[in-house]
Amino acid sequence: MGFGAADREVTALFAPLDYEAWRYGVFQHGNALLGQANDYGMETVSGVGADPDGDGMPNFAEYAFGGDPYVMDAWKRGAECLGLDGEGRVGVRWRSGVGEAAEMEWRVEVSEDLERWRGAEESGMEVTGREVQADGSAVVTARVRFGAGGRMYLRVVAGQ
Repeated sequence: MGFGAADREVTALFAPLDYEAWRYGVFQHGNALLGQANDYGMETVSGVGADPDGDGMPNFAEYAFGGDPYVMDAWKRGAECLGLDGEGRVGVRWRSGVGEAAEMEWRVEVSEDLERWRGAEESGMEVTGREVQADGSAVVTARVRFGAGGRMYLRVVAGQ
């Protein structure tokens, strides 16, 4: 049976609004015939701090940065540093795995010595781009004026 002339193609994006919605959608690997419980209810597999694929990214980080908790993909997740732009700002880019309406707090932090961190907002950090991807995630870019000290480290922190 094919699609009729009046039928429309619809694309659905899965960008969860909270961890529990993501957990419910991702961890559905039970098998009643084999007597295996659904992994959604197993805290050691689907809990916030669990790391079922062993890639070093706990489930909350997989959720926040759009990872797959069953694929060792931490190396391609997290933040990417961007060099100086024409206005003397350095940047950081990361993938947000949550929808825009999600109650996720993103913080870019700045340090000159990797010991003392401060909010990048104090340094004039500005989100300069947000590109929604086909899967509902978004690539976010932020830039901050490069400090006079000669070194600047940036990190992205996610929390609810």
